[in-house]
Amino acid sequence: MKKRRGRPDPDFLLDETLAIIDDKLREALDYWTSKRGDRIAPARRDIDARESKFFLPHLQLFDVVDGGRAIRARLIGTAIARLLPDDPTGRKFDDSSPRPVVHRALTAVRWVIAHRKPLRTYTARTALEEKTFLSHETLFLPLSSDGATIDMIAVVGVFTPPADA
Repeated sequence: MKKRRGRPDPDFLLDETLAIIDDKLREALDYWTSKRGDRIAPARRDIDARESKFFLPHLQLFDVVDGGRAIRARLIGTAIARLLPDDPTGRKFDDSSPRPVVHRALTAVRWVIAHRKPLRTYTARTALEEKTFLSHETLFLPLSSDGATIDMIAVVGVFTPPADA
């Protein structure tokens, strides 16, 4: 299904209540909250790989480019990377992409920037090409190097095959 620019994606739930299902996402949110303290968001330097082992394979880090007009993939966890057709590390993604998965990610990133808080997303069918049989629960967590501007987004995502697989 091709996403039309400017139209909402009815298959992509934005959940600001953070009704998390997967334990990895719950642990990631607890970890983010502990690192945040009284700031709007922790900084990238606050995230320690040794402390994040439980959800690290599911972690992606994106630089926020031009206030959210685009994102650049900085790190892709191994559980995510094995589902992708190629390694997106270092690539910039914006509205010109024909890929629905990019538009979903940009929608969530822009929501996080606008609301300055975490967001859970869910879809019964991921927008990854040739993987639409997988559901996808994701947590988008803001990061801020200066304590005011959201300049990175940590994304923890879990793909789940159908129950009959």
